[in-house]
Amino acid sequence: MILETIVMAVSSIIVLCITVKLWGNKEIKHLTLYDYVIGITFCLIAAKMATGPLDQFAVMLSIIAIYWIAILIIRKRT
Repeated sequence: MILETIVMAVSSIIVLCITVKLWGNKEIKHLTLYDYVIGITFCLIAAKMATGPLDQFAVMLSIIAIYWIAILIIRKRT
């Protein structure tokens, strides 16, 4: 139980760091409301990954992937 929690927490931190690196470096003054909301959403998913059971890890990764696809589509249209 404790080992599973540690693995999930470390995994969610790694996924969050990779996501932030892919998102790009922006100064806070250059963030839009859209960027802010997406950032909070990614943090909430990472928190859910850290506190959820190990069998939900693949589901959370797929949710992040779906968000990335949606972000790319929205950015190309705007």
